Amino acid sequence: MMEDVIQLGILYVKEGNFREGFRLLKEAMGKFDGKSQQETPAVLQSYYGLCLAALNHDVKNGMEHCRVALKREFFLPDLYLNLGKVYLLANQKANAVHVFYRGLKLDDDHKEICSELRRLGLRENRAISFLARSHFINRILGQLRFRMKS
Repeated sequence: MMEDVIQLGILYVKEGNFREGFRLLKEAMGKFDGKSQQETPAVLQSYYGLCLAALNHDVKNGMEHCRVALKREFFLPDLYLNLGKVYLLANQKANAVHVFYRGLKLDDDHKEICSELRRLGLRENRAISFLARSHFINRILGQLRFRMKS
């Protein structure tokens, strides 16, 4: 039963409905009051932290929830995504990018992380690393790579 509430709350957050997601996740977090942090599901704590930052503008506590969750279950790319989003809300783009890339090390095709990085306008590595980015060959190869991905 509680697992269903958590999953529904996460689904709302993923769809961008932070208000409804936060309501459900806050209810679920209430069930773990007085218990150790180890008993609170890391996924719940991470999405709750994202909601705190996005909806309540409580970036400090949101970041703390996301960090604690990530320390416990460092193998879940979604937790890196959530922490990265909180960093973006805190105007810490460099930290966000670093966290997103750590998440990609676990799942190099994670759609949401890749989407965030594209939204940030990050460039890919040069096609030929010893040539300047502006070199004719790198420009042509970069354009071809972009067209092949599109």
